[in-house]
Amino acid sequence: MSNEDIANKVKQLKIRVTQLVGEVNSLKKQLEQATISLPEFKQRKEKLQDELREILAKIAQYKEKVGISAATKKDTGLAEQARDLMYYFQTDFEETITKAKVYLSITLDTHFIFTIDYTNYPDRPIITTSSNITEKFSSMEDFLQKVPSYTNWDVNNPKKIYELVFEIETVLTNAYSADLQSIEEASIQYIEENKALIQRLIRKASTELQVKNIDTVIELYKSIIDLAYEIKDFKIVSDYTFKLDELLKIIRKNR
Repeated sequence: MSNEDIANKVKQLKIRVTQLVGEVNSLKKQLEQATISLPEFKQRKEKLQDELREILAKIAQYKEKVGISAATKKDTGLAEQARDLMYYFQTDFEETITKAKVYLSITLDTHFIFTIDYTNYPDRPIITTSSNITEKFSSMEDFLQKVPSYTNWDVNNPKKIYELVFEIETVLTNAYSADLQSIEEASIQYIEENKALIQRLIRKASTELQVKNIDTVIELYKSIIDLAYEIKDFKIVSDYTFKLDELLKIIRKNR
């Protein structure tokens, strides 16, 4: 395939890329307007994005071809950036593949959406966010100063966009690491407290069973099962579900 053929092929593929980005954005509007259901939206979006990944990969494969024009080489490089972003992160595009929305989940309750405009790559991209970045940083500028590749951007040896996003994610993870640790510690404490409570209920159930307070035993068994479910101790769940069933069988038999 000649360099002219490659250029024409890339142009054709770019047209389909633009169409696919438009179709995905149209789907979002339909979802917002409730003209399609969420399951239908997810199914159709996934299909469109699968095709988009395939086409970006096709464009990117021409990147190393010798003799292609500067314009074609830039197109193939940008397609590679978009392809990699979609591979590593949940990514949507605004109008073109060089304006990406990247979704990052740092904790179960902490999520960020970054818009990254790399139209002029290898120049430093423009990064913005609508998320509450000031919760941990004084400003967006302060946050970006903590991202090494962004602060020290080298046009002659630029980071790939997905690598830059990894750095952004790392800065956020470090900022919220204390929160993550406190969540983990709270979870461990919660599990230990519930284990101790379960043991107290087991001892109480044994005492009540000896004096034949059957109704009380049944309620205690139910509480033991519920608490064991919460801390995912399925052996206790199994053991006391069996005990409860056996006790209920005896009650039914004696009636």
